[in-house]
Amino acid sequence: MLKHQLVVALVRPYVAAELPMWGQVYRHFVGSFERDEYWRGAPTLPAKNKYYGYESRFDLSKWADRTAFFLRRWYDLPAQLMIRAVNPKTVVDVGANKGDFTLAAASMADKVISFEPNPVVAGILKGDIRRNAIRNVTLHEMGLSDRDDVLTLHVPHINSGSASFGGFQTEGATVENIPVRTGDEILEGEKPDLIKIDVEGFEVHAIRGMRQLIEANQPIIITEVIGEHLERCGASVVELNDLMASLGYTAHGMGTRRKGWRHELVLGVDSADVAWLPNGREPQEFTATTADLMAQQA
Repeated sequence: MLKHQLVVALVRPYVAAELPMWGQVYRHFVGSFERDEYWRGAPTLPAKNKYYGYESRFDLSKWADRTAFFLRRWYDLPAQLMIRAVNPKTVVDVGANKGDFTLAAASMADKVISFEPNPVVAGILKGDIRRNAIRNVTLHEMGLSDRDDVLTLHVPHINSGSASFGGFQTEGATVENIPVRTGDEILEGEKPDLIKIDVEGFEVHAIRGMRQLIEANQPIIITEVIGEHLERCGASVVELNDLMASLGYTAHGMGTRRKGWRHELVLGVDSADVAWLPNGREPQEFTATTADLMAQQA
C-alpha cells in the first residue's frame, strides 16, 4: 500500500543510520506490535544486514520483522556484541527462531550448530542459509531438554520468538509432536566456546541435558532470566542460579552504552539478558563495539 511505501522511503534511511532521536521517529511512524493493524497488508521485502551483509526477507505486517528491516540489523545489540567479544570458533544456538543470532554467529565463528523446533521459522532460517550460501551452519529441527521426549510447542500469534514448551503467554497456536533430545547426545564431540539458550523458560531443562558438554568445555553461556517464564516451565530463578553455580558459573547482566556514534558492550548491569561466565573469567575480558561489527563489512 502507498502509505507503507512512503514510510519505508522516508523513515527507513533515518532509522537505519541510527541518527539522533531515531527511536522516537521509529516509534511514531513504525511502531511495535501495537501498530500491527496499521501495517496489515504490508509487503514482504528483502534487506541486507548492515553488519553482516546477509540478505533476509521481512514481513512488514509483523512488528519483529519491521524492527529488523528498518534498522537493517537485529535489535539485540548486547548478544551480537557478546559474540564478537568471545570471538568463538564454535557456537551453539538453542532456540534459534528465525535465525538472527545464528546468522550473526555465522559471520564471526567457524561453526554454528542451531536448534529450532518450530517448523515455520526453521523454514525461514533454512531459506536465509540457502539465499546467502552460508556453509558453516547446521540446523537441527528439534528442541533440547534433559531427556528424550515428544512435546507440544505453544507459539503466540504476536511473536514466534516467544514460543515455549511451557504454555502460552498470549493467544496463539500449538505445534504438536515436537521431538526433544539432550544436548549431551546430539552435541557429543563438539567443543563450543559460546552457547546461547533462548527457550522462554525451558532453560533449566536444556542446560541439565547438556551438563557434560558444559563441564567439559566451560563455554560462555547466554540466557534470559525471567521468573514468570521459568515458572511456566516448572522451574524458577533460584533453580537456574543454583544449577549454574553447580556448574561453576556466575551471572553478569548484559547491556550497552553509547559512546558517540558507537554502542559498546557492558557486563554487570541490571538486565534479564545474562552472560554466564565460568568462575575465574572477569567481565572486563569481554569488550566489543558496533564499530567492530561494522568493520566486518569493510
